[in-house]
Amino acid sequence: MLIQLTRNVRHLWQAPQRTNEERKRLLQAVVSEVILQRADRETADLEIVWKGGLRQVLTVRRLVGSMRMSPRRRAPERRHSRLLMS
Repeated sequence: MLIQLTRNVRHLWQAPQRTNEERKRLLQAVVSEVILQRADRETADLEIVWKGGLRQVLTVRRLVGSMRMSPRRRAPERRHSRLLMS
């Protein structure tokens, strides 16, 4: 059954009954880590390291208002360059 489900991951991911917790577990099963290479106001360059060792670099558009402002500094908050899947 698992093999049948993995043949169409997009369908599995977009299924209306799928919860965000299930999507998170699905990602944890296939992604080893996500590395933030560079980010600006519009885009972020990421490297995805898949569990099998394959590495994939991609650029994603950032949502408007996605940069959080620190209330003390009034400057964009720095985040870790490596986002680990846990």
